[in-house]
Amino acid sequence: MCGILAGVAGLVNSSANASVNSAEIGSGIELDAILAVALGGNLLGGGRFSIAGSVIGAYTIRAITVTLYAMNVRADQLNVFKAIIIVIIIVASSDVFKEKIRKLIK
Repeated sequence: MCGILAGVAGLVNSSANASVNSAEIGSGIELDAILAVALGGNLLGGGRFSIAGSVIGAYTIRAITVTLYAMNVRADQLNVFKAIIIVIIIVASSDVFKEKIRKLIK
C-alpha cells in the first residue's frame, strides 16, 4: 500500500513540476512532509500522531510557500525558510527551552 501511494504521489508531483528528476522531487517532498508533521503538533521522535494535525500543517506549508513567492523569494531559497521553521519548532518543543521560559516567566 505504501509503495502504491508513493508511486501515485510521484506521478502527481512530476506532472505538477513537468519534470522527472526524482532527486529534486524527493528532497522537496521530504522536507515538506517533516514540516507538515511538525506544524501539525505531532512528535518528531515518534509516538502520538494526528492525521488532522498533519493536514493542517500541510495547508500551513502551502500558505507559507505562496506568501514567500508573493514576497519574490526564489524557489531554491524556500527550503531555507522551511528548515528555519523546523528548527524553531524543535527548539520550542524541547524540555530545556520550556524550562527556561518557565523560569523567565516566574
